[in-house]
Amino acid sequence: MSSSRKPVVTIGSDGPTIPAMGFGAMGLSYGYGAGGSDEERFKVLDRAWEIGCVNWDTAISYGDQLRRQRGPDR
Repeated sequence: MSSSRKPVVTIGSDGPTIPAMGFGAMGLSYGYGAGGSDEERFKVLDRAWEIGCVNWDTAISYGDQLRRQRGPDR
């Protein structure tokens, strides 16, 4: 019988404990070609959440949403 428990890590010496599995969001934007429609991107994010991925790397360089909100000059 396999365990449903997922490996965890502690951030820093006193930090929170989070699941070890992370999600790098670069592929949802420009990193590996066209990022797809917003609908397709949200399907990917929904699936990541469903399988227990709560540690998401969403650095500003990974997406175009902030540029859309604040304008191309910022």
